[in-house]
Amino acid sequence: MTHSHDPYHRPDLYDLEYQDYTEDIEHYVGLCRSHRSVLELGCGTGRLTLAIARSGTKVEGVDLSEGMLRQLHRNLQAEQPHIRWLVQTQQGDFRKITSPNRFSLIIWPFNALHHCKSPAEIVSTLERARRLLTSDGELALDCYLPDPSIYTRDPDGRHEQRRFVHPDTGEQLSSWERSWWDDDTKEHHVVYVYERPNGQQTECHLVLRMYTQEALRQCIATAGYQITKEAEDFRGTPVSPKALKWVLRLRPV
Repeated sequence: MTHSHDPYHRPDLYDLEYQDYTEDIEHYVGLCRSHRSVLELGCGTGRLTLAIARSGTKVEGVDLSEGMLRQLHRNLQAEQPHIRWLVQTQQGDFRKITSPNRFSLIIWPFNALHHCKSPAEIVSTLERARRLLTSDGELALDCYLPDPSIYTRDPDGRHEQRRFVHPDTGEQLSSWERSWWDDDTKEHHVVYVYERPNGQQTECHLVLRMYTQEALRQCIATAGYQITKEAEDFRGTPVSPKALKWVLRLRPV
């Protein structure tokens, strides 16, 4: 079995995992069309980055993982030249983001907020991002809200079982998740397991620090933003008490 504490050590498996996840694309691409310069925090392998570039918007992406950025550039090479020149990337920690450029829109998509280990890290990231916004700029993000129903799962069980065909090897991979909740640290641990036909397994261990909506609202206010739009999904559904997703647009106060 291959195991790594880096949840993104297999970008090829990451792309397989999320190849059919499209529900946020129209939302972010639509936002980006009305902005002249976009910064994406946690761009990964470019699932959103490339969609934004295809719409004609110039986008700069930052990600901590060198491997994920290499995969982004491999994915980018499959695009037309007029798409490739719209994408720039930098390797770095979005919690410490700096840039000589200013952006009219910064996006923090796909639950990347949960890599922040404390409210202080969220506030710091938002404050740094605010300094990179133009005077009329805004920040858009989405995140999970706590879901107690999945925190009680059997940590030894197999959940979300799927099958994938690897595009490079043609192998059929079996996949499932193991997960557990750490109440002391408020972290949701998810281990993605991929098994080859010969029984060899690869594990990717993702740790998500969870926050209540109240805590996140406090972080947003402390960092100097106001919420201009919010919903519990990418279709604009008003936020309900049972919401498990939070989609936000923010402006500096």
